[in-house]
Amino acid sequence: MHPKFKIAEIKAPAISAQAADRLRILSGMEKNLPYTQAMTLARRIRPIISGDDPEDLSLSVKGKPSGQKFWVKSSKIRNGSYLLPIRVIAPAKGLKLIGEIDTYHECSACGSFRPSVFEVLYQIPEELRERVTAFELYAEDSCWLNIYDAETDRQKLKCLLYEGAMPERIKKLPLTW
Repeated sequence: MHPKFKIAEIKAPAISAQAADRLRILSGMEKNLPYTQAMTLARRIRPIISGDDPEDLSLSVKGKPSGQKFWVKSSKIRNGSYLLPIRVIAPAKGLKLIGEIDTYHECSACGSFRPSVFEVLYQIPEELRERVTAFELYAEDSCWLNIYDAETDRQKLKCLLYEGAMPERIKKLPLTW
């Protein structure tokens, strides 16, 4: 090596204590929902999405979702996103909102929404899991910079939790990990 040049030490950026706690909690929540329990929950709790045109639906990025609600296909619960592509199965009628939570989702790119059903399931509070039959995600802001947490490399979305009857044809849809 040339005597005038020194190689700088490269250190990973430190994250805040709050971000470290959030990652620890999320990791613990994920580990506490084993495969068999996750598959059982996924059969009882399915994603919905709102909008006016069932042919043109997307994750709401302008606040709380509005319009008619639709059950969407969610065959891959862990290794895929139910938003890519959105496949409407049937109108979702008679659902009652019972809660709203913050959820954190891994992302392949800051502005790309790819939430999995599993990520939602393990973040639903245990005391609500028996009541919830549907969930709907939305972003509070249309600018991805405002929902992306660089320290945890996660997107923070809002999740509406619903109870109500799920049609038999939705219950019978196949699921894979």
